[in-house]
Amino acid sequence: MPLRGGSTARPAIIRNELRTIGGVLGILPSMTSVHFLVHRFTTDIEELDEQTLARLLDSDRDLVASLIAQEGVEGAIVIGNASILDDLSSATQRLCFEAVERLVAPGATHEYQYFTSNAHATLVSSADGATIALSGEYLPACELSRGELLAALYECGLRYLGFLEELGRRGRTWSVSDLAHLRPFADRARAALVAHGLDVAP
Repeated sequence: MPLRGGSTARPAIIRNELRTIGGVLGILPSMTSVHFLVHRFTTDIEELDEQTLARLLDSDRDLVASLIAQEGVEGAIVIGNASILDDLSSATQRLCFEAVERLVAPGATHEYQYFTSNAHATLVSSADGATIALSGEYLPACELSRGELLAALYECGLRYLGFLEELGRRGRTWSVSDLAHLRPFADRARAALVAHGLDVAP
């Protein structure tokens, strides 16, 4: 999947309330909340959470047509109270999968450079492997359980892949290349979680 350019990061307006979706694709539910939002651009920016998207895909033809026509889907990966606004396929690759693969090792650091802006975020796994600290521009610093966060990031990534699959079934041609690009990253993240005995169901 070639990286897409020409996009500008837009400020979040109102974050929809998260309703946790558990038990997705055989992944154990996590106590740490990670979810994705999709931005709909009308006269303002509307942030659509996962449950809202699931409902609107069956009821809002204009939204579906808009998503099908977009090569890149913009939105946010939300980790606790921190919302990382970016191109979602890029964010899913580098936060939900690459960061997981790297941060399974205690003491590891993952630098996240936004695709749609010059902002960046940093995730640092503690030396004892108990926690991961998240910090960055425009983000509230927080410290989260390492095992829970890694499982939740991976789970969120799988849900985004499911979203791309659904758009593909509805006619979005870019979903084929997006999924072919992202699935190997998902496979490596899962293998890393399993190898370190973290919360992934068999």
